[in-house]
Amino acid sequence: MNEKQTEKNLHEGYTLPLWFTNVYIEEILQDYLKGDSIKVICFNVAPATAKGNQYASVILRVTIEYEQNGKNYFKPIILKIRHQDETTAQLLEEYDMHLKEMSFYKRIIPEFHLLLKSIGDKDRLCPNTLTVDHKNHALIFQDLKDSGYELADRKSGVDWSHLNLYIQKISKFHACSVVYKQNTGETFPEFQKGLFHKDATGFDTFWKQNMKTLASEVENWQGFEKYAHKLKKLSDVIVKQGQDIFLRDESQFNVLIHGDTWVANMMFKYDENRKPIDVILIDHQINYFGSFAFDLIYFVSTSTKNDIKFNDFDKVLQLYHQNLQNTLLNLNYQSKIPTLFELKMECVQKSFFEVISIATIFPVIINEREDNADIETLVGTNDVAQAFRNQLYTNETVVKTLKHFLPIWDAKGLLDPL
Repeated sequence: MNEKQTEKNLHEGYTLPLWFTNVYIEEILQDYLKGDSIKVICFNVAPATAKGNQYASVILRVTIEYEQNGKNYFKPIILKIRHQDETTAQLLEEYDMHLKEMSFYKRIIPEFHLLLKSIGDKDRLCPNTLTVDHKNHALIFQDLKDSGYELADRKSGVDWSHLNLYIQKISKFHACSVVYKQNTGETFPEFQKGLFHKDATGFDTFWKQNMKTLASEVENWQGFEKYAHKLKKLSDVIVKQGQDIFLRDESQFNVLIHGDTWVANMMFKYDENRKPIDVILIDHQINYFGSFAFDLIYFVSTSTKNDIKFNDFDKVLQLYHQNLQNTLLNLNYQSKIPTLFELKMECVQKSFFEVISIATIFPVIINEREDNADIETLVGTNDVAQAFRNQLYTNETVVKTLKHFLPIWDAKGLLDPL
């Protein structure tokens, strides 16, 4: 990489760490490709995701040109590093995000893939890693885009063909975690903090201010004014209630969850007719050992089309149970497999998470404006942050969705402090 290219990267708002050099890349490629005659000629860098698709990390696509045995090759990789802004980095570290993800890729997911392989299942749950670099707080992955994978549209929501693939993968993911725990005594010590935790408060402003902003907006919705006061009161307790539902109940079906299952944290592969045929789960920074229900509620609430979101959660749960049961039986799970009814009751107990997901997260996910769509704005309290929040709740899809759910939540008692 020459000096001119480095300056270009700086102007585009991202910089490469000093340790990411030709020599560093050569060592990684030699290990990954099992060859010692690799010479990096040059590499180019660009953001791997559009603004609004990623908040918790810096993710770069690096295209490497290298020589091996007299021939030149190109290889794209994904470089994931900590936020370079120290305030943001410290906020994220409250949730152990980078520790979690590095540990997940280093020691957890290889074991899950071995379990699947043992029953002849060739599915990949997550991308391959070239290296997990604890020293530099970095991960380097295969570029799934190079294998034909792409992000689905976060703004329109996915249909059943996408949802079916997601359920197949997440049920296998969950099943592998409990069988791995059964076989090894694994306790998942790094994965004890969920999206809400008493010792991680960096996002408290996000939850509270989004709910307050929604309450202010609902005051202007004819026929819905009665919900505004309840939402305002809910903003005062949303963090505590979030912490309460994330407390692990040892009597329930606990698994290692992904924890952040919105559509930008998975990549789909399509056939020639644009039918989705596979999905890979990415971005494992909020993995948590707790209730399976969070991964289902989160995805349906934030990332599916409204006809699914409004009507089909029971069908989703039934499909999940079928897939989960099949994988657990194939993996020789020794404990009692939960019944569909037991899973349903657990989802009911966690149903306040639907309120959180739709009322505070969903508007961010389908946000149309990408300016200021960053973590500093999400947790900010200044005028820019508030202006960003205000426009979230004028989105036509957000308004339609909330007008559908507010009466339902109220009838279930979910708008009253628990």
